[in-house]
This record gives sequence, C-alpha cells and structure tokens, in this order.
Amino acid sequence: MRPRFPQRISGSSRLLVLWLLSSIAGGAATAAGSPRVGGDGVAPARSMKVVYVPQIGARSSWFAEITCAVRGASALLEPALGRGLRIESTARWPLRTSNPSMPELRADLAHNVDPAGADIVVGLFASPDDPGPSWEEEALSGYGSGVVAMKVGVEQLCEIDRLLAHEIAHIFGGVHRQGENLLMNHQAPGSEIDPLNAELLALHRDRDIRRQPPPLGADDLRTLWGLSAASLDEARTWVVVGVLAAKLDNHEAAARYYGLALERDPDLSVAHFDLGHARLALGDLEGAEACYRRALALGLAREEAGLANNNLAVIRYERGDSRGASLHLEQARALDFAVAPQLIELIRRP
Repeated sequence: MRPRFPQRISGSSRLLVLWLLSSIAGGAATAAGSPRVGGDGVAPARSMKVVYVPQIGARSSWFAEITCAVRGASALLEPALGRGLRIESTARWPLRTSNPSMPELRADLAHNVDPAGADIVVGLFASPDDPGPSWEEEALSGYGSGVVAMKVGVEQLCEIDRLLAHEIAHIFGGVHRQGENLLMNHQAPGSEIDPLNAELLALHRDRDIRRQPPPLGADDLRTLWGLSAASLDEARTWVVVGVLAAKLDNHEAAARYYGLALERDPDLSVAHFDLGHARLALGDLEGAEACYRRALALGLAREEAGLANNNLAVIRYERGDSRGASLHLEQARALDFAVAPQLIELIRRP
C-alpha cells in the first residue's frame, strides 16, 4: 500500500505534513543500525530457547555441543545484527508425531512451544539411527517467525553453526544468494555475509520479532526473494530494500537505497517516486518536489501519478504557492486519487 495524506491535520493555518509515510511505517521504530544498548554500551544478545527430542537429550554432551554451534552462529551473524546469540533455556520437545515434515516441525514450534520470553525458539529433531545415503541435515525458519526447526545428526551438533546462522538470518530478512562461501547460499552455507544481506539484517537488527509484525508483506517479500537472485547491479533490488527501510521508519536509509537504484538506472521512475517519499519524510520539500516531478516526467502508473500530484499539492501549499497546489490537487482528482477532504478544504480556503 502506498502512503496517503493523513486524515488528521492540525488546526494551524499552515499545513505541516512531513510524514506521509506513516501509513506504512507501522509506528515509530528505532533506526536501523542503532540497536538498543545496555548500560555497558553493548546491545543485548538475542536470546534462544532450545527444545530437543529424547534422542538428542540422551547424549550427555549435547548441551556443550549445541552451545558450540550457537557460539559459531553468533560469530557469523554479529557483524550484521549488531549483537550475538545466547541460549536462555532448554526443554524437551513433546512432538505429537514420530516422522514429521519440516513444515510440521516449524508449525509445532510456533503453536505448541512456549518461548518463555526468548526471542528465538530452536527445535532440534534427531536424524534416523541409520540415515542412509540420501539423508541430509535440514532446517526451516521463516521471515519474522522467531522459530527455527532443524533435523540434525546427533553426532554433529557442534557442526551446524552455519546452518543455524543461515536460518536465523532468514528470520531477520535474509534472502538466498548464490556465491561461494556465502552464508545465504541455500545449497552450501558459507561464512561470509554478502552486501545485500548485510543491509537487510542491519535494517531488522533491532526489531522485536515476537511482538512486531514483519514490515514486509507477502507481495514485497516475494519480489525481494525473486530479485535477490539477480546481480546487485539490478536497480529494482535496491528499490525494494528502500521500501523495506521506509516501512521500518528509517527514511535516511531508504533515501540511500533509492539513490543506489538510481545510480544503476537513472531513468527508473519508481525510484524517483519513492525517493520523493523519503525526501518528504525527512522534511526536504525541495528535494521531494524534484523527485516527484522527475518521476511524473518519466511516467508512473495511474495510482502512483495520483499520489505524486497529491503530494506536490501539499508541497506547493507549504511553499506558499496556493495556485500551484490547486493545479496539482485537480490533477490528482482527475486520476481518481482519493484526496483527503481536509486537504481540499485547506487549499481552497481564501
């Protein structure tokens, strides 16, 4: 959903509208790159509850081994997430089936396991006693889910650090990338975080994944996953990352990502359009106006053109040009854009 003029305006004779993105920002959020910190200046580690099936718990060394894996995953993710991982609690996993699928394991974690205050729940399901040549370790998480389901070999618990880090990265917005030794390579997770995922994880690093819904909807997420296979020179990849930053209320980052998109494709109208939103949210009326005008000149879809004209009406009014504001208002209405009645009344006021 694109941002629209807020329905509530002040009684002031001047219109002060600098946050047209409020409808998609989901409320105030801590800026990405600035995680909450404790008294010692260090961001608290993400807490984990680990649940396990009896085959794993029967091994006296299992806790030391999974602690080893968590330590390794923490080292891989901390540069991007700005914080490490720690095990807060453990418990037996009372599964209701003996041979569940991966989606069933994840659903059981999400619906039947009490996180007990932990950020992330990790469920360890043991491999068969005789896995056979076709068996391989598997793991499944989900964007914003807060759970990681893992099918693991009981003898290799300390060796699942990269697989664990890969799945936790998905929770915080990570997407698959191709490349040797990349953590988000879905066939063979490595140890390096590529530039796109470094940005995605940094944007999500301070979100309360248990209480805040994921900022990206299903359509945005599918778009991002589809684009993630492309080169980072693909302009639309950075547009989608910019939209994510805007939804996280980080408009400075959004403007930077739209700028990266325009470096790759200076005539991408949607990048100019979205950069206009970011500039407006940051209070840069002149910059926002230039972006909207450039986007309209390059061509926009009907709804986007209506919104651009709506926002230009706001900007021209703020800059003392009532006549220009009225012209853009009429253009927005001609495009069937739902202009707020308060805006119409204010601009037409003598």
